[in-house]
Amino acid sequence: MTLTAVSRHLSAVLFDTAMAPLEVLRLRRIRRRLISTASGAVLEVGAGTGANLPFYDPGLVASLTTTDVDDRRTVLDARALRVNPRLARRMDSARIDAQRLPFADGVFDTVVATLVFCSVPCAPCGFDEIARVLKPGGRYLFLEHVRPAHPRMAAAFDAINPVWNGISRGCNLNRDTLDTLATAGFRTETVHRDRNGVFVWGCATPPALSARESRSRD
Repeated sequence: MTLTAVSRHLSAVLFDTAMAPLEVLRLRRIRRRLISTASGAVLEVGAGTGANLPFYDPGLVASLTTTDVDDRRTVLDARALRVNPRLARRMDSARIDAQRLPFADGVFDTVVATLVFCSVPCAPCGFDEIARVLKPGGRYLFLEHVRPAHPRMAAAFDAINPVWNGISRGCNLNRDTLDTLATAGFRTETVHRDRNGVFVWGCATPPALSARESRSRD
């Protein structure tokens, strides 16, 4: 194993260790319900260390393309073999920026992104790309943390966001990602929120092609 591979492995272990309490207390149950509905040709944007991989149903997923802005291919491939070996046979991993997806129009049945758009520099650009690569009638499955609904919590998140953004490589605690998604033309079929309104998750469908073309002209 090369020094670079060792570094990536250690980084993944540290990240997963830091996230473990939150995963156990809350996120794992959400991921299981959400990700198990992905079907057909699936693209996961910002796959990170592969937290969603155990929850894909190999009986529903024809192919899975996992992407991340960092090079996580070895980490993702190893985790897939360990936690979902049937899925690993039909999975490809690539280093790709969510704002510039190198895929043809309308090639995926499902696009998945979990805890991604807090840190995408141009979130509208990413949503436009997701809309472009989805087939007509395709589904976008999402899980994000957003600016809290409670005013005091929202003010606290606003106050600490500049510091957090600096130490977390661009993560933002106070984005209104659902509003950005709606502005991009997506229609949310189902939306769930936790008690404090910090985590939101659900399913959305992309705008029709004519709507996207009209927005691009504007």
